[in-house]
Amino acid sequence: MAKYLTFKGDGEFRQILILSLLSGKPVVIEDIRHLEDELGLTDYEVSLLKLIDELTNGTKTKLNETGTRLVFSPGFMIGGEVKHECSLSVPLGYYLEVLVCLARFKEKNSKIYCIGSGLFFNT
Repeated sequence: MAKYLTFKGDGEFRQILILSLLSGKPVVIEDIRHLEDELGLTDYEVSLLKLIDELTNGTKTKLNETGTRLVFSPGFMIGGEVKHECSLSVPLGYYLEVLVCLARFKEKNSKIYCIGSGLFFNT
């Protein structure tokens, strides 16, 4: 069984996911907005997890009922052609930061269409 690195809160969410993917180490993020009125992950964070899932093979994500605890086991970066519906509640840079960091570490070239934003990202 893999040892999980554990983090608390929603700070550096994207960076934790990027480093988990690059290192191959699974992570647990707990107490995600557990004291706020709207508990857990936001729509754009869930959208980012879906994008990562589309670009990888074998990635596993588990959320508890309230969305305040995420278990993320990274898969292999494969790339390919992906059409992803981005959340409009955050700037496109939210997704681009992750895509640019991971672009060099995939098996094959990627074409990523960020639907809803009008952006096409080719690596």
